[in-house]
Amino acid sequence: MSAQTVLECASAKHRLNWSDLSMLLLACEYIDNQKSEDAFEEFVEIKASEEAAQTAEEDEKGDFKDYEKWFAEVERLLNEKTACTWADLCGEDEPVRDAHARGDSPRQFVNWYCEKYGLG
Repeated sequence: MSAQTVLECASAKHRLNWSDLSMLLLACEYIDNQKSEDAFEEFVEIKASEEAAQTAEEDEKGDFKDYEKWFAEVERLLNEKTACTWADLCGEDEPVRDAHARGDSPRQFVNWYCEKYGLG
């Protein structure tokens, strides 16, 4: 059973209605109480390195200077991660145009958006 499922089941069983933040803080408290602080740090570093490498690889493959190509990749990634389109989730033009103008890769934007709103 995944950590998220364990937390959700305990919350439901005890009728606590824990928020995502409450569950995150509980997981952090659990991690902080473990004997090996290095294990978590290693795990986070590995995950961050993997994501950075994947983003760099995708950035090299795609020509995302063109907004239309960039947005098409955002749509593909959103659909892959959430089974939704941008129009389904938000539909506003400003957040995606701002991210493109800042130079965010499509994956960086999708990861940020999904994390911010607890999606996929």
